[in-house]
Amino acid sequence: MSKYQKDRDFTDYVHAKLAVPLIYKDLNWKEVKLKKDYAKYIDMTDGIDYIFRNGDSIMTV
Repeated sequence: MSKYQKDRDFTDYVHAKLAVPLIYKDLNWKEVKLKKDYAKYIDMTDGIDYIFRNGDSIMTV
């Protein structure tokens, strides 16, 4: 389980410091905040790290 947490920490860092300000902000995507347990579940079962909205559209990353 420790490898998952280390990978997740790296993913979260790149997401917050690079992807959000340089990519998603320009696309006007707004991140949907998820409960930690559900975020882990969809990551491990479906490979979804983040969910965004843009109006009525929902995007998964």
